[in-house]
Amino acid sequence: MVAGTASATTADDSPADAKVEWFCEGDSGISADENGFPSSTCSTHLQTLLYFPQCVNEDTLETAYKSRSYGTDNSCPEGSKSMAQLRFSIRYDLRDVLSSGWSGTAPLQLACGNAWCSHGDFINGWTEEAAQNMVAATSDKRTYASVNGALGNDGEQPNCEATDADPDHGTSDYAESVAAMSKRSVDAMGWRSRSRLRSVKRS
Repeated sequence: MVAGTASATTADDSPADAKVEWFCEGDSGISADENGFPSSTCSTHLQTLLYFPQCVNEDTLETAYKSRSYGTDNSCPEGSKSMAQLRFSIRYDLRDVLSSGWSGTAPLQLACGNAWCSHGDFINGWTEEAAQNMVAATSDKRTYASVNGALGNDGEQPNCEATDADPDHGTSDYAESVAAMSKRSVDAMGWRSRSRLRSVKRS
C-alpha cells in the first residue's frame, strides 16, 4: 500500500487525503517555506506525517481514501471495505546537525525533491491474529497499546527467529547493497551521505 506521490513538486500535486505535513513538534506559529518545510529552526524535532488509505477492495487490493461522495454506507468505493488507517510519522533531531538553525528557506531536501514529494509504502508483516488484536487494542489513538500474538506478547522476547528466504542471493554488506540499488552519495553539510533526507543525519 502506498501513500503520497514521489513525483509531486507542489502541494496540489500531493493527494490531499495523504495530509503530507512537515512541522516543528511542539512549536506553534511557524509557517512553511516555499518547499513545504518549516521556515525557521525547530526547538525540538522536525516531524513529518503521512496518512494511508482507509478502504480496500479485497479482490483487487486497490485502495482508496474515504469520501462521502461515494454514497456508500462506509464512505468507501462500491465493493471496498473499510480498514484501519495507518499514519506514518518520523521525527528528526536536527539540533546537532544544523546547530546554527535557519530562518527563511530550510536547508533541507528529500531524495525525491521538496517536502511535497513525501511518500511511503506499507507491507503487512503481522500475523492475522496480531492484526486483529491491533485493531481491537488501538481504539484510543492517543494511548500506547501493545499488540500480542502467537509469535510473542508484550514484554516478552519473540518466540520466532528471522531467516533469509533467499540466502544464495543478496549481501549483508552495506556498500554492496547501495551499489546494487544504484544509489549515489550526496554532499550534505560537509560529509557524505546516502540518507533520503539531505542535510539530516539519522539518529
